Amino acid sequence: MRELVTKGALGGLFLLSEDVHATFAALRDAGVEITQEPVEQPYGTDFGIRDPFGNHVRISQPTAAAPEAQEVSASR
Repeated sequence: MRELVTKGALGGLFLLSEDVHATFAALRDAGVEITQEPVEQPYGTDFGIRDPFGNHVRISQPTAAAPEAQEVSASR
């Protein structure tokens, strides 16, 4: 697996952050290649980076309540 990852063969990696904007700023300031700045999505906020081997990584901060949780709360 390590050999594939170091060749950039990883299809993509998704990581979670408790503060996506702080994580973005820290990685940007450290010189990490940013492929997409933070974007608000229906599920939360995320951004993209590329690791030193060329693998794509998404870092996301999900919204506080997922749509399923909101539906359960509304039905009560």
